[in-house]
Amino acid sequence: MKKILFMLFLVVILSACSNGQDSTNSSNAQEPGNTDASKIEELQNENNSLKEQLENSKGATDETDLVNSLRETLNLTFKIISAMENKDYAYIESVSSSDVEVSQQNNSILLKNAESTSEVAFLKEISLEELEFRGYNQKDKDHFMLALAKVITTKGSEGNIELNFDFVRSNNDGWLFNGFTTN
Repeated sequence: MKKILFMLFLVVILSACSNGQDSTNSSNAQEPGNTDASKIEELQNENNSLKEQLENSKGATDETDLVNSLRETLNLTFKIISAMENKDYAYIESVSSSDVEVSQQNNSILLKNAESTSEVAFLKEISLEELEFRGYNQKDKDHFMLALAKVITTKGSEGNIELNFDFVRSNNDGWLFNGFTTN
């Protein structure tokens, strides 16, 4: 009888030990699951935060690029107008794209595009005080257009002449003169 009691006692102890191990294992299994879920949630929050920071910095970078493009093309426009007035053909050619050809005989610019070639006479008798900024259009990162106007205030002939200057981005990331139109 002692043997049976002892065996029964051992069975109870062994089953208690194995149940204790199972409950310990199951509580450990839940903790890693909870830890994994909290880690995943933490990583998702960090990912969302990084995405937001990237969007904010991208907007600032785009704005900085736009301001730089506007500044560079506006300065280049003033220099080109001055070069036309002074008939500085070499300067105009040095800042022009391959679609622009300078005609020294006619004091004009030949604009070559896929459809046709057109000729536009040099601007003359324009002072910077007469120019008014009207706007810009950045078609894409490689094309920029400035809209200016020559404001005429002479009594009896008041009005304005619209000047649209086109630019393309060069290989070294600067801007090249790609022609102009008047209206």
